[in-house]
Amino acid sequence: MKTYINYQLATIILLISVIVGSSQNAIIPDILPSADAAALGKYGYFPVSYYSGQANINIPVHTLQANGRTNSIDLQYDGSGVLVNQHSGWIGQNWSLQTGGVITRSIQGPADEIGFFAGPDYYNVRISYITGVQANVLNEANSNSIADLIQLDNNINFPKHTDTEADIFNFNFLGKSGKFFLGHDGEWKVISDDNLKVIFDHTNLSNYIDPFIVNVPEPEINKKYEKVIRGFKIIDDEGYIYTFGYDPNAIEYSIPFFHQYSGCIATGFPNWVAEAWHLTKVEDYRHNVIFSYRYDRSYFTGQTFEVAEARAAYCKDGFGNWQFLSSSGFNEKGSGSLTSPVYLSSITSIMGDSLKFDISDAIQKEMSFLPSHQSSYDGTENYLPNCIPWNEHEHEVLPFLQKAGYYSFDTIAARTNPFKGLMWKKLDKIRVFNNGILTKAYMFDYNNNINERLFLMSFKTIGNDFQTNNNYASFGYNFTYNEKSGLPGYPTRKIDHWGYFDGSDYYASGSFNFADYQTNFYPSRESNLTYAYKGMLTSISYPTGGRSDFEYELHTYNKVLSNDHQSLNNVSGMTGGLRIKSIKNYDNISVEPVTSKEYKYVSNYQNGGNQSSGILSIKPNYVWLDWLSPTESYYSGGYKENVFSNNSLLPLSNLFESPIGYREVVEIQKDSSYRIMQFTSHDEIKDELPYGSLRLGNSPYEKYTDRGFLRGRLTKELFYNNDDVIQKSIHHHIRNDVFPQLSSSRYTLTCDLFSGTACPGQNYYKGSARKIYHYKMYTDSMVTSYHYNGNTVNKTEKYSYFVQPNSTQFHDLTLPTTIQMVNSTGKNYKTTEFYPVNYTTSIPGQSVMLDSLTNQYRIREKIKSLTYVDNVLVDGQEKLYTMYSSKPEISQINRYKATWTNGNISGSWDSILHIIDYDTKFLTVKKQRVSGWKNEQITLNLRGRPTYWTYLSFDKNFQYDGGDRLQTFTDIDGQQKSFEYDEFSRLKKLTNLPINVENKYNYRYPANTSEKAYFKTRTNYPLAANSAMDSVVHIAYVDGLGRPIQAIHKYGAPNGADV
Repeated sequence: MKTYINYQLATIILLISVIVGSSQNAIIPDILPSADAAALGKYGYFPVSYYSGQANINIPVHTLQANGRTNSIDLQYDGSGVLVNQHSGWIGQNWSLQTGGVITRSIQGPADEIGFFAGPDYYNVRISYITGVQANVLNEANSNSIADLIQLDNNINFPKHTDTEADIFNFNFLGKSGKFFLGHDGEWKVISDDNLKVIFDHTNLSNYIDPFIVNVPEPEINKKYEKVIRGFKIIDDEGYIYTFGYDPNAIEYSIPFFHQYSGCIATGFPNWVAEAWHLTKVEDYRHNVIFSYRYDRSYFTGQTFEVAEARAAYCKDGFGNWQFLSSSGFNEKGSGSLTSPVYLSSITSIMGDSLKFDISDAIQKEMSFLPSHQSSYDGTENYLPNCIPWNEHEHEVLPFLQKAGYYSFDTIAARTNPFKGLMWKKLDKIRVFNNGILTKAYMFDYNNNINERLFLMSFKTIGNDFQTNNNYASFGYNFTYNEKSGLPGYPTRKIDHWGYFDGSDYYASGSFNFADYQTNFYPSRESNLTYAYKGMLTSISYPTGGRSDFEYELHTYNKVLSNDHQSLNNVSGMTGGLRIKSIKNYDNISVEPVTSKEYKYVSNYQNGGNQSSGILSIKPNYVWLDWLSPTESYYSGGYKENVFSNNSLLPLSNLFESPIGYREVVEIQKDSSYRIMQFTSHDEIKDELPYGSLRLGNSPYEKYTDRGFLRGRLTKELFYNNDDVIQKSIHHHIRNDVFPQLSSSRYTLTCDLFSGTACPGQNYYKGSARKIYHYKMYTDSMVTSYHYNGNTVNKTEKYSYFVQPNSTQFHDLTLPTTIQMVNSTGKNYKTTEFYPVNYTTSIPGQSVMLDSLTNQYRIREKIKSLTYVDNVLVDGQEKLYTMYSSKPEISQINRYKATWTNGNISGSWDSILHIIDYDTKFLTVKKQRVSGWKNEQITLNLRGRPTYWTYLSFDKNFQYDGGDRLQTFTDIDGQQKSFEYDEFSRLKKLTNLPINVENKYNYRYPANTSEKAYFKTRTNYPLAANSAMDSVVHIAYVDGLGRPIQAIHKYGAPNGADV
């Protein structure tokens, strides 16, 4: 979506060339307002995550830029289907607002810090994962065998349970994403394509804070909730620091919905757990805060689901005979979590720009309080009197929803229906301010129907006069969905294996037996495209009159991963979740799409193949019979269970990938030409078995050493014309040494252990010890081949890297150092890059500068770059540094200049630029000298805008309006240009003084299909003697997708003519 019409009107090209065209004006930023057809936008381009079959449906909203960083605000749609038991967020069903960033965590066992503050004042009886790491309770030597694991379980789980599973923290911010976790060695490990370092000292007690609710609600308990992680800092390889949390209002919490407090050790002492830390500030390497984010806490929300379970247990007695031990019977109840969400309220930039986010209560279908929820509610009400002194008039079963003083929406109504205490918010408006002046806003409109889920119906840009003008101008997007009213209420039993709508309740019988449910339950959860399609986005209409239509289909697979994750079974079928089938783009004129893409998820398409390339990593199972576990006396199995559970999602163990991936995907264009893409998959990258295990049989519900983060990487692209003749191929070769062997050192350990009572005098044990790998994947080379008339021409690119697996600055530091390209004639081109960590210099004083850059995490700064042709140096650049306000900054740039003499090439290094002074707040050059010129200097205002430029006796002046928009520009000869803006802060008028030549700009969006979208520039001149012609008009017409049709120049318009 961030591609625009590459078209500029001649008048604007002239304007920019006049102001910034001189090579001596190198330090004047491109701040002048532009006015061209790009203002109308270009639409209809949606990339696809081919491996998982998902369209990246993204709409840009706004962008903030400062000090080398960009904060984009985008609308993102999830096209994988509607998970009908998950509530929609503040942008409506399946939409999200991508801005700032967040760290969330996938909790493995208890949260890592639960139990870290052990003591009589705190509400827990556990020992935290962090405590276990500091005590080195887990290592490979004590977790290798069944005997080792049984002994380890006895050591760490009695008398208190010690957590030995690392939580997985997921991050996504400003274009960077990945995961991190605390290794068993006490160091943070990062999985990301970026060089990042996580900063959180888990030994420092000040890095933990009380949760937003400090005390357990009932005074009889007299306990405090466990402290939580205060926040994290992440540093990138340019020295920028990203802070998450540390502001109490930037942390989200959850607690079990139907189990909010207790005084009994048997019930586990529920705690408020921090589950998300939002980005609160971004700092540059000089610790200037360039973006700051504020959040507000609001009413509780919740996520509930129904659980149906049955268990029957057997154990071996002292004679080796199986004996019936116990049975839970068939049990249905409600489960889920109560969440305290926070909402983004503002973003502020160091440049004086700010955004305000306006929210209100969402109008939508309410959650239903079902009999299973009532059962859980009654169960809680029944056990509480056994745990604390009980007076039903003084205690509430769910106090956070039913007592005043918390974040319940309606405490009175919540006494009979706890869901009445919940309230979701919706984003109504984003107001844009520059220097405190409102410049425009964005409005979000919804269906606002109490009988439907919340759906975003339109998104508009509105003028800055919306508060005073009822007829304010606007333009924007409209969204259409497939039968949104056909979705069920929530929670619902009408779900397939993965939680998508399938139209019918899953199987239930009046009486339970395992054989019956083994036969009938799985078929009742099969996916149904008709119902899975309901509520899905089917069309986006653009302000220029065009639209994009989306078509989806169910996933298919031809392979299923074996229970031990080591092989693929030939099993085919269809399963839930949706994948993109086609995207069709229409202008506002044609009935047929003007462009389209269709997707096939098959192997060998070019030879007529139609077999699915999908691999299903786990096939759900709901009934397990004779699930065997060891006991002290019977390592080969002294305990077994028959288990039924209706919830297949909870036990799934994959940490790093979706349940289905495609080895091969075909993208077919409207003209029937196509591209085939191939990806890494379970075929060549397999998970590893646990290195220590108590399991006596393989199950997909067990946990493995997951290598899913390596799958889904593009390895090959094949381009065919519509006659099935190959035109081009690209091979992405992955380095073999990135695939870990058992001896690889780049992993940490994690372990889940559980034990219980079997026959008298015997305990049974479950769990395993596994590795979590953490490293990057490298592309070793890329070969591009062009095919024509039976001939092939190759171009090969090879890549080399500087790698420090144990760098003190970054985990698995990786920097590209060499790109070598050999073309079809055999000519060899090579570029080599040097960074502070891999460059040795003999220039006096520069070694200290390189060390300082490294210590400030500015690892990616390119110190020197060399370009070779056939191993002969032909070009190069080198940067020298000096200290400015205690930080190294570039002081000089040298360039290698090559010359030919009598057929021989030679060269020398010369200085091309001297930088004399910096603005350390905005990281901007204030004074510099280009070789052969004198010093030039620029002055900035308090918000980083240039106000004054000087060179010798020449000067230029910039003046701004209250909203920091350029108002007047005065050139070196006193000529002026004045700028005026419309209600959207677009350039409306440019006047050249003193001759009063006016350029007026008009942006036209069609109100109906009979109108055309265009951008018009009208230049008005003072009337000349004996002439009625006073203007020149340019009109750039675009189609409904924002693509240029024709630019028309109308010269010599008569005075007052409406052209």
